[in-house]
Amino acid sequence: MSGTPMEVCIALSLLLSEITHEKFRDLILTFSSDCRWEDFNDCNTFVDKVQKLRRMHWGMSTNFTLAMERIAKIVEDNQLTSEQTPDLVVFSDMQFDAAYYERSYGYMSPSPSENPGWSTMYEKIVVMFHDLGMRMD
Repeated sequence: MSGTPMEVCIALSLLLSEITHEKFRDLILTFSSDCRWEDFNDCNTFVDKVQKLRRMHWGMSTNFTLAMERIAKIVEDNQLTSEQTPDLVVFSDMQFDAAYYERSYGYMSPSPSENPGWSTMYEKIVVMFHDLGMRMD
């Protein structure tokens, strides 16, 4: 992504990071094979944020399942309710990864009733957040 689409992506990402729930505030999740949270608390101005975001790690991949794991970790670590968990907004110029390699959800254990080798990415994400909700009740 480049040009106007990238500029809009950066502007909207920074805006959303400033108005979201405090546990997600000034954080942006960059997509790649190993997506990660980028923290903007150390930036003094909007220009600093834009320059930092332009240098962030992002690649040719969109590992959507790993992104959901990163969000779930913040929700679990901070015991956020579903009402406190902000909606996810994704800006991408590509499709999400077509292939999903089995990771047992990274930091979470798979549900005993789930056959991890045959679930779709969507089904894995639904089960992951269901299990998270059950652990937090």
